[in-house]
Parts: sequence; C-alpha cells; structure tokens
Amino acid sequence: MFIDALINAGVKQGLSKNEAKILAVQTVLGSAEMVQREEKSVEELTILACNKGGASVEAVKVLEEKGLSEALSSAVDACVSRAKEQTK
Repeated sequence: MFIDALINAGVKQGLSKNEAKILAVQTVLGSAEMVQREEKSVEELTILACNKGGASVEAVKVLEEKGLSEALSSAVDACVSRAKEQTK
C-alpha cells in the first residue's frame, strides 16, 4: 500500500506510471539499504536526509502531521490482535 501510494502521488505530479514506480521502488530500497548499512538511528538518518528548507523536510513534516507513525502502529496492533485471535 505504501509503495502504491507513492506511485499514485508521482503520477499525480505528472510522472508516467512507470517513472513513478521506478522512483517509488528506488526510494524504498535506498532507504531500507541505508538503515541496514548505517549505524545511526532511523531518526538520525532522517535528519541527515532533510536539508534545512529542502523538499524532503517538507515531506517529513506532512507525514508527521498526517500521523503516519500512528497509522502504522495501529495497523500492527490490529494485525497482532487478529493473529492472536486466530491462534486460540
């Protein structure tokens, strides 16, 4: 769902579906590889990636305002709860 949302956002901004897919996948892969490779925390890496006044910092602000962390936490809670019910 996350990658699909990135693709759709890219298309909304004028990219072709293929261009948007390539950028979305590379964004997720690059981020995951950086987190795996670096010893810094995800929070530190996010700060490093966000130049003051840059485009990335604006995206991070919107994700925080829209509650991405809370949405993901709720999704994991629901998944774990359902999994526990299914194992009873």
